[in-house]
Amino acid sequence: MKSSIKYTLKNDLRIIEERKQKLQQYISKYQRSLEALPENERRLANLTRNTTVNEKVYNYLLEKRAETAILSSSTISKTRVLDSVLLPKLPIKPKRLFIILVGMILGLIVGVASAFLRSFLDDTLKTAEDFDKISTIPLYGAIPQRKNKRGYSQFEEAMRVLRTNLQFVGGTKKSKIVALTSSISGEGKTIIAVSLAKMIAATGKKVIILDLDMRRSRMHEEFNITNKIGVSSVLSGSNTLEEALQKEVLENVDVITSGPKPPNPSELLVKEGFEQLIQTLSEKYAYIIFDTPPIGLVSDAMILLKTADIGLIVTRANYSKKAYLKNVDKFSKEHDLNNLGFILNGIESSKRHGYGYGYGYGYGSSKGYYE
Repeated sequence: MKSSIKYTLKNDLRIIEERKQKLQQYISKYQRSLEALPENERRLANLTRNTTVNEKVYNYLLEKRAETAILSSSTISKTRVLDSVLLPKLPIKPKRLFIILVGMILGLIVGVASAFLRSFLDDTLKTAEDFDKISTIPLYGAIPQRKNKRGYSQFEEAMRVLRTNLQFVGGTKKSKIVALTSSISGEGKTIIAVSLAKMIAATGKKVIILDLDMRRSRMHEEFNITNKIGVSSVLSGSNTLEEALQKEVLENVDVITSGPKPPNPSELLVKEGFEQLIQTLSEKYAYIIFDTPPIGLVSDAMILLKTADIGLIVTRANYSKKAYLKNVDKFSKEHDLNNLGFILNGIESSKRHGYGYGYGYGYGSSKGYYE
């Protein structure tokens, strides 16, 4: 079978080869015939072919044109023009004035609704009037922002107003202890403490600032002084008061920084050593200013507020929450703290109103401050 298959295949290949040779012979024969045709005859054939095609297309178009002419002449319109159209001077649509009025009305409605909604959802303090509505604790000062030279002068005048208000608070003690705290960090408590000390010192009274925010101290950065020895060093017995005291950082202003961060700040503040420290300082200084931790975060500020003659809680416009005022009001009543007062910091100074004087210390009112 294998040899038979081989033989059959050889025969098929031979037959195919013969057919191939015959086809090549036919091709060569016809090529020679084509080459024998004259050149002009081939060109004439090409031109005749194109002419015939164009002629057929032209005749077809002529027939369609004639058909269209016949149809249009045989159709009679059933409509006729009764009167010429009158063109208006202005377009009927769109009504531009109507669209503008509707847009203005809708914009006004949406804008007012959006403003009321934002005001309703915004629970931050804005102006001094918010304190009268929410809390019974008086507002001792409203401090504007210090964006430019005018704002800085208004800031200084507001600090003078605060200084004047504090003179009528805290009784007639020889030395007044003022504790400044805030709800959370970032409300300007340390800056207010430093500025208040400067204003009091400008009257010729000796002032000392104690940085009692031993967890996150910043007082040494404000004065650009060292913080190696401070309150924590004195209360723990590592150093003496004289070693921790940094004298005449400013004119009539001494400072005791917080010192190294202790593991137990609250325990240090309730020791007898802290009371003795305050008694010693009270004999030398007219004002003792505590820069305390935020009352909303740790309990240190509560201890210091009881020790102080005046407790100032610093809030910030567009930052502090209104609900915090209610909590402070409730807290002061529960713990019988009658020495508390608010400071509103960072309000927008009005170019029209400038600044004014307030007397919130005596009547529990905040009228007349910056708006």
